[in-house]
Amino acid sequence: MSERYDVAVVGLGLFGGAALRHLTRLGARTVGIGPGEPENWDTHDGVFASHYDSGRITRRIDRRHEWADLAARSIQEYGPLEDETGIEFHRPVGTLWADTDHARVREIERVARSLDITCHVSELSAPTSVHGYSLPGDVAYTFEADPAGYVDPRKMLSAQLSSARKAGAHVCVDRAIAIERNSGSFRVLTAATGSIEAGSVILTTGAYANAYGLAGSHIPLRVKSEITALFRVDGAQSAPYRDLPTLIYGLSHSTLSDFYLVPPTTYPDGSVYLKAGADTSADLTLTTREKMNEWMRSGPSDPFARDFEEVIGAVLPTLPIVETHTKRCLITYTAHGLPYIDEVEPGLLVALGGNGRGAKSSDAIGRAAAALALGNWDDPLPQESFSIPTDAGNEPAAMPL
Repeated sequence: MSERYDVAVVGLGLFGGAALRHLTRLGARTVGIGPGEPENWDTHDGVFASHYDSGRITRRIDRRHEWADLAARSIQEYGPLEDETGIEFHRPVGTLWADTDHARVREIERVARSLDITCHVSELSAPTSVHGYSLPGDVAYTFEADPAGYVDPRKMLSAQLSSARKAGAHVCVDRAIAIERNSGSFRVLTAATGSIEAGSVILTTGAYANAYGLAGSHIPLRVKSEITALFRVDGAQSAPYRDLPTLIYGLSHSTLSDFYLVPPTTYPDGSVYLKAGADTSADLTLTTREKMNEWMRSGPSDPFARDFEEVIGAVLPTLPIVETHTKRCLITYTAHGLPYIDEVEPGLLVALGGNGRGAKSSDAIGRAAAALALGNWDDPLPQESFSIPTDAGNEPAAMPL
């Protein structure tokens, strides 16, 4: 490509897609560079991403003010983006948050009130059905109605890229393998296209931020293995369950923690699945590209299938499950639990670290990165909150929901 762009976005997941759209809306000549979804996971040796999915929880309620704020502003963009592109990706079925640790639910209530989000906490003294879920008698819970619910991340990314293309952005479906620093610009070298020149670069490369040395220095991130379970549901009997709210469930006395589920929805293969996910006692810290790829291709996720089945059986005892299988994904944690939106050297920026919360808030994160790349941080949250700590260790701890 002979054209020189103002900004190149390297990595076309949810952060990258949002950054690309907002850059074009801010008037920048922009190119997005990133590979497509692998056709065959068993043989793929490139990079993987975690947006290869059809159900991701969206909510404003959170234990941290910053994440609640990012989510609230991102969710405001869902409707306009759907209207512009004709791609529907948001289902506002609500979110139920239950926890055996009552203090965590009270933290959510405090943050919600600071943002004028309706949030009432209830404490159970006996097993009860709450919003369609069977809960034990030792939990506290709160419920957020519309616009909470879930998004289809594949469709959300398609909408972001469709909008960006319409506004003039170029999308290069390719993998960046190196970045060369030139006088006043950067040259991004790709596996197939060759090279692309840009005045500045935003790296939105997710779990693979340190895998190819694109940032020029090590970014303090921890990449953790994550197991999800897909419960195929009898489509003819799924209607009563499709409008359930999403569930976040803080468990005790289980091998699973920070459990969550998305109600039955139709996946690209035409089947109806309820998706669940959780941290497990065997989660791994993955420090190299080879280890990440090995995990995504063939990591040992099946041993926890029974644990997921037990939780689903407790909260939805009548769900008409046909079969269960597990999948694997990656979660990227930062040192302070918020995304890094920062400049690592003049003209080279990063937007990294979803911390298990990134999909729902990706629009605001991409918007902030776009503004920073153009020299105008105008986000209501201070940029210092998203800076890369200079004294951070190499493996930040996981941040619970």
